[in-house]
Amino acid sequence: MSISALTAGKWLARYRAEGESGLFDRSCRPTRCPHQLCSAKRREIIALCC
Repeated sequence: MSISALTAGKWLARYRAEGESGLFDRSCRPTRCPHQLCSAKRREIIALCC
């Protein structure tokens, strides 16, 4: 299949943890962003712009 051992191990771990549903395509988007502005700062910036 021309995949690395690391990828194969990741897929195996997902299969063991979640069954077949763990093998479906997943989003590449991060689940969180530690550098994201808090909502209060965003509101303050929007208020200054508008």
